[in-house]
Amino acid sequence: MPASSDPSKPASRQARRPPDRKSKVCRACDTAQRYSSLIETGASVILCLSPDHRILEFNRAAERLYGQKREAVLGRDYSRLFATENHQRAFAAHIERVLDGQPSSTFENSVRSVDGQERVLQWSVSRILDAAARPLGVIAAGQDITERRQAEEALRRYEHIVCTSHDLMAFIDAQYIYQAVNAMYVDRFDKPEDQIVGHTVADLLGDKIFNTQVQPNLDRCLAGEPVSYQLWFDFPRLGRRCLDVHLNPFRDANGPVSGVVIVGRDITEQQQARQVLIEYQQRLRTLASELALASQRERRRVAAGLHDQVGQALAMIKLKLCSALESDLSVDARRALTESQTLLEQSIQATRSLTFQLSSAVLQELGLEAALQQLVEWFDAEYQDTRFVFAADSEPKPLSEDQSLMLYDVARELLFNAAKYAKADAVDLRLERVGVGLQITIEDDGLGFDTARLNGHSPEGGFGYFSIRERLAYLDGDLTIDSALGQGTRVVATTPLHES
Repeated sequence: MPASSDPSKPASRQARRPPDRKSKVCRACDTAQRYSSLIETGASVILCLSPDHRILEFNRAAERLYGQKREAVLGRDYSRLFATENHQRAFAAHIERVLDGQPSSTFENSVRSVDGQERVLQWSVSRILDAAARPLGVIAAGQDITERRQAEEALRRYEHIVCTSHDLMAFIDAQYIYQAVNAMYVDRFDKPEDQIVGHTVADLLGDKIFNTQVQPNLDRCLAGEPVSYQLWFDFPRLGRRCLDVHLNPFRDANGPVSGVVIVGRDITEQQQARQVLIEYQQRLRTLASELALASQRERRRVAAGLHDQVGQALAMIKLKLCSALESDLSVDARRALTESQTLLEQSIQATRSLTFQLSSAVLQELGLEAALQQLVEWFDAEYQDTRFVFAADSEPKPLSEDQSLMLYDVARELLFNAAKYAKADAVDLRLERVGVGLQITIEDDGLGFDTARLNGHSPEGGFGYFSIRERLAYLDGDLTIDSALGQGTRVVATTPLHES
């Protein structure tokens, strides 16, 4: 009876058969194909080299990098075919060490690709052994890390910039927790980095400043808006300093804002210098305005002297001449006195005009409204080609003496500008109360001008407008100008009323 039919034999022994050699060969072929497929389709450059550096295997990634076909390079010397001299020496040295039995080696090297670019590859070199453990060569796998190295280099540069910057820099997350700070941030707050990173902004700045000044700006930034503001803060060692703070939203790869990049620049000295400049400008403005008022007062004094002394003396002379002309005189004497009377009358008129131009007696006696009306009437008589019109509302307009003097001077200067340069048919001056302020509007239908010229000192009043604006600023007032070429000019001077 055959052994396979013996019921006393175990079933497993009955199923045992000699190994199938054909199936072993097939499995080996399948494995080889899989390894070959992995080598061919892998992203890494795969090279198999003999001990004398000849190419035994060359995958598709290598073909793309070097621009050579596998069939054209098999059996050729790798180093002479592709590598620069430096690359050749370094690569050969690693191969020799691995062939001598040292552990697998990993190193980086630069390779010039087919398009002429320098590419950085990270190589891993291992020995290939036969069944008897004899070295057949090496397999070198190169991973292109050029972009990674470039990114790392850029990161190092940015880190250097951040670390050496004199600005305070920090990054916080959406919960206002510090994730990173630079050296200047640590220095200014005089705390170890680990006492800042991992803690909230409120922990560092205090709840009051955080709640009132910082958090609203951080929330705006976390909503996607870049924010800039200035913050005064008492630092431990430096005392009170002013920071110019810029907040920029930090977005994740998928878009949402996940944090805030903070950059703070110490501008204390600039702020102090700016404040000194503002105070200096204010002192200059005050001085200029005081000089203008002093000039007005002096002109008033001179005008009073002309009126009271010269004008009255001339009037008395005129009376005496008139009296002399009534007596019996020779023809020659009467002619001489008549000519003198004419010259005297001209002198009286010139004195009156000069007195009016120096200062208005009506301004002191009846106030600004009556003085401006008289001023407009004088311009209307003086400049025959232009019609000057005055208008005022009936509202009370209480003004101090200084306000009246300066506003009268401003109005006169603006009317002179219109008379000299506008070439207008009509000029209107309106005086009106607007709320708790006084407004003087002078409008003409003349040539107009480009208001950009006011930045310079043009003869049409660029510097004059600047001077007027400064004088009005001394009274807490302002000057606005609206003009365009061919469309006339409208100038509005405003100042608060002197209610007390």
